[in-house]
Amino acid sequence: AEIASDAYQGREAGREGADRAAEYIVSKLKVWKVAPAGVRGMYFQPFTAMGKQMRNVLAIVPGSNAKLKNEFVLIGAHYDHIGLARRGEDKVNNGADDNASGTAVVLEIARAFAALKERPARSILFAWWSAEEKGLVGSKFFVDNPTVNLRAVTACLNLDMVGRNAEDAIDIEGTGCSPDFKP
Repeated sequence: AEIASDAYQGREAGREGADRAAEYIVSKLKVWKVAPAGVRGMYFQPFTAMGKQMRNVLAIVPGSNAKLKNEFVLIGAHYDHIGLARRGEDKVNNGADDNASGTAVVLEIARAFAALKERPARSILFAWWSAEEKGLVGSKFFVDNPTVNLRAVTACLNLDMVGRNAEDAIDIEGTGCSPDFKP
């Protein structure tokens, strides 16, 4: 994935590499005409944590059903990683699996939904969280300051480290509290 390259300097939240990754995500969303769902008509949901400016990226494919379009399926991933190493020859912790892989999958899902001729009944909210590696800060900020009615979120899928599974395997956690996901 693009954002796992050295140019993004390991995407540590609050640093230039993470900001560049957020801009990259937005550039793709604009090309695919996926609508912004951040604050003030932007793709971004800015916040301050640990004395640094950070931002979640939020986009939406509006639902087509008059009754269900005000409900949301949230599909997200964190785009940050741990940044630069203090020692060693190769200082960039690229984070290809954690979590450029999840970020790329959510981007691809957004592209696919945006290209559909017939939109889904419910709205699909796409989220790329910042500062997950700092303690789930970005997603917590969203929950505390939602840009949509959280009570209208009917399902939430979070993709993290999806690049290392066997070709025919997937690990789904949370099936105990979301039995519909088990099958």
